Amino acid sequence: MTRNDCPLVSVIVPAWDAEATLRASLESAAAQTHHELEILIVDDGSVDDTAQVALDFCASEPRARLIRQHRAGVAAARNRAIEEARGEFIAPLDADDLWHPEKIRRQLDTFWQSSSRTGLIYCWYRMIDE
Repeated sequence: MTRNDCPLVSVIVPAWDAEATLRASLESAAAQTHHELEILIVDDGSVDDTAQVALDFCASEPRARLIRQHRAGVAAARNRAIEEARGEFIAPLDADDLWHPEKIRRQLDTFWQSSSRTGLIYCWYRMIDE
């Protein structure tokens, strides 16, 4: 893979009872300047309307897909999404987090500038509230 390639990035979003924040999180993923994305949402046995929020988002975003499972915890939900991911890169997004629109592009740029031994790129965060 070279810098000129446009790799598929798998955004994995574990969600449990996240109806209040999920839509905004998913929209921040879909708004990335790097468009080659698949967005895998794992409803981890929610008892609220998380699944419906995800389904509504998937209806308007062809890159998104909902995966449902019985409650198994956030690690199991992430692992489930990783198992189904097709991307060359994995980008975890919590169901109550928001991304800057250039997050993925900047991380890929950093990857291309790094040593061939680089296996992980991360970034800092900023706390926000209502």
